[in-house]
Amino acid sequence: MREIKFRFGKQDEDGWFFKFYTLEEIMTVRFTTDYEVKDQYTSLKDKNGAEIYEGDIVAIYYSRKGVQSTDIFMQGVVKFGTTNLGANGHEYDYFVHGFYVENIADKDDNEYITGQMIDTDASVIGNIHENPDLLESTNTPK
Repeated sequence: MREIKFRFGKQDEDGWFFKFYTLEEIMTVRFTTDYEVKDQYTSLKDKNGAEIYEGDIVAIYYSRKGVQSTDIFMQGVVKFGTTNLGANGHEYDYFVHGFYVENIADKDDNEYITGQMIDTDASVIGNIHENPDLLESTNTPK
């Protein structure tokens, strides 16, 4: 069974602060926090073992013959909702409802990067709360 967890956050003059709670912890009668729910855990981990949450920014790096590069191939934001992964020039549509990755450089090309997240080939490089500058990527697939 999938572990249901949430990232709670609050921001002050010193930046963002996060706490993580399971659904079981939240359901307790005495659960209180001054943090807001920000993102849900996808139940996936990146290639370094970091938990992937909605709102995380993930990157796929170039790789040749098993050698990892530091050059980003593609990056995107983990989202929850409905998207058409077959919309980018394919002869078919296929809709996914759940977690997917929206490609920052090309919002209509989410199929490959979503597959890489599921296959744990992605790395979490930040999140939309602490790293909004990463949303201005100029990286495009080659």
